[in-house]
Amino acid sequence: MTQRPDDEAFELNERGLALLDADDLAGAAASFEAALAVDSSRAAAWYNLGLVHKRRREWLGSLRCNAEYRRVCRVPLDGDPGMWNLGIAAVALRDWATAREAWSAFGIDLPAGSGPVDGPFGFGPIRVNLGAQPEIVWTRRMNPAQGRIENVPLPTSGRRWHDVLLVDGEPRGERVVAGTTFTVFDEIEVWESSNVPTLRCAVECKTVDDLNDLLDRFEHAGWGSEDWSESILEVCNECSSGRPHRHDDHRANRPWLAEREVGLAADLRAATELLDEWRRERRRGRDFERPSRIA
Repeated sequence: MTQRPDDEAFELNERGLALLDADDLAGAAASFEAALAVDSSRAAAWYNLGLVHKRRREWLGSLRCNAEYRRVCRVPLDGDPGMWNLGIAAVALRDWATAREAWSAFGIDLPAGSGPVDGPFGFGPIRVNLGAQPEIVWTRRMNPAQGRIENVPLPTSGRRWHDVLLVDGEPRGERVVAGTTFTVFDEIEVWESSNVPTLRCAVECKTVDDLNDLLDRFEHAGWGSEDWSESILEVCNECSSGRPHRHDDHRANRPWLAEREVGLAADLRAATELLDEWRRERRRGRDFERPSRIA
């Protein structure tokens, strides 16, 4: 964020922005702090210093800077990214009163109350494990800065079913499912870890009904499950961070494959009992490999 007129604080803020673009967070922070030493009412410098703290996951610093930005800002805060970042920092610190104030100032309608915000904010994709092996997971959005994972991630992601994620507010691509476009956002960090292990199981499903019956049993028992044989699709870097374009996906026209790899989020004993029950009640001798814990 930039702000004129041309003066020393303005120049220091501009220098900080250049350093921020070069990923020199220490240098950027020093320049923004110098700008504020010259003019403590420089709203842009408060916003930008808060952004540095956000990238460093320094949540107390981010909260303080964005709160100062709100105090000195002379423009309407409706739709202001500073209020969004204030909300993110407040959620990271579990400061729900400040989070509610920030999102209300931004213009978001919130469920009534004074504590944690857990409302109907839709369902959407979040990119996790942003290093070597990123993965898109599907979450129930609890509020503007949080999502709870509802599918069963691969163990390479380091994430589990029902992990609660702190989520950034900058769109980072799109996914289209059944004609509906969903915006992808990046995770910032795991806000609360799930204690439910991830299991892998190979099963024989002669028909899609066999598979759906198995998945339904885990859902009704309060656990997670996913047909990894169908749901996992590797895409190029361009697709991962943008709108996926056409890839040759041989799954579309291939015949049904009876051998399925299923990801389960469940207690090992409960998963084994459900699989045994499924095999007995389908009465077709469906085989399965005993589930093994992988994460």
